[in-house]
Order: sequence, then structure tokens, then C-alpha cells
Amino acid sequence: MRRGHVVLASACYLACGWLLLTVSAVTGGGLSGSAPIGFLVLIVAAGLLLGTRATILTAAACVAGALGLAVASLRGALPPPSFHNSPLATFADFTVYAGLTVAFQVLAARNLRASQHRYRSLVDRARDVIFTVNREGNITSLNPAFEEVTGLPAAHWLGRP
Repeated sequence: MRRGHVVLASACYLACGWLLLTVSAVTGGGLSGSAPIGFLVLIVAAGLLLGTRATILTAAACVAGALGLAVASLRGALPPPSFHNSPLATFADFTVYAGLTVAFQVLAARNLRASQHRYRSLVDRARDVIFTVNREGNITSLNPAFEEVTGLPAAHWLGRP
């Protein structure tokens, strides 16, 4: 899938998720139902799928929705819940949301590992010397081109300024 399509699909997922959670909260007891937990999962998903800006926008939408629900509840504008969750149903909701959060974290870790592998492969194949230094200015890594260009062992230079 191309990058633009992934971004569009992610944005659609977040928008539909927010809409479904909000409708669920309106019909399922307002903020006393399980929708607020879903809002939190949606915020985490936004960050993992689209980054910081999407996290902030999603959090703002969720907070605005929660504020609207709170005001509507205080004014008696929400219909009575169409069903009442038993403690077991609330536990099941929580378990599903916890599972989704874990799934998003696993996806993020997998993507990070793939990105690190691509980066390492690029650095290792480069013909130019590529190195990293820490805050103190000591060399922390050297690519294989260092030894080819200088004829010196890379291990000798690691940890030195």
C-alpha cells in the first residue's frame, strides 16, 4: 500500500472510531460507559499510526466529545442507556481495549525494527564513511567503509573522540 493510502486509511479509521465511540457513549450511559476507555485507545492509535499532530488532534476531538457528553448528561439531554453493562461486560470491554492497545504497541515495535533494519542496511552498504558520536564527542559506531577507506580497524576508534 502506498504511503498516501496508509495515511488516508488511518485517518478514516480514527474518524470512524471516534464516531462509533461517541454514538456508543450517547446510547450507552454517557461517560459512565466504556467509551472513555475506547477514546484513550484511539488517542494511542493516532500516535502510532500518524504521529504527534494526529495524537493532539485526536485527543482534542475526544476531549471535546467527552465535554459534550458531560454537559448533555448534566442537562438530562442524553437518553437513558439502552442497556446496562454488567461488571463482566465492562471487564470484557476493558479487555478488548487493552488488547487493542497491546496490538498497536506490537505493530509500532515491528515497524521500528523494520526501520532500524533498513537504516542499518543502508549504512552498512554505503561507500562513504558514516559514524555516530555521543554528547561527549566519542565515536559510538562506524560503518564498514571506515576500514576500507582508512585501512584502520574500526574497533580501535570506538569510544574515542
